[in-house]
Amino acid sequence: MFFEERSTKILCRRVIYVSGANNKNETVVSFDKYSRPIPDEVRAKLTEEELVALQAWLDKRDQKTDTILDRMALDGLAGTLRRSIKALEVPENVAKLTEDKTAELWAELDEMRRALRKAGRPKPKDEAKAKAD
Repeated sequence: MFFEERSTKILCRRVIYVSGANNKNETVVSFDKYSRPIPDEVRAKLTEEELVALQAWLDKRDQKTDTILDRMALDGLAGTLRRSIKALEVPENVAKLTEDKTAELWAELDEMRRALRKAGRPKPKDEAKAKAD
């Protein structure tokens, strides 16, 4: 059994061994690549061993995707913050911020500071201050 991602589908394929001829690849079942958990109709067509292999393949694929998305989030964060700062200069935008959203923004900014320190990336000293020290 092997698995392929094609467009929006995951294909579960078996190799059919043909004596004296080329082997054939047969699609046993396909399902939407965003389906979680593995759909029941897929489970019904695969053996227990194949299900374990499929889950491991999906987990590895999802981990790889998460890693890419995490890097993209960090790469784009400074730009998003700059855009948000600019948005706060417009009174209409500020007026649309609810108290709950404001509290959420402050909480996430505080959490980001903690996460940066925990990751070994504390706030750099101000250059003028650093020269005076």
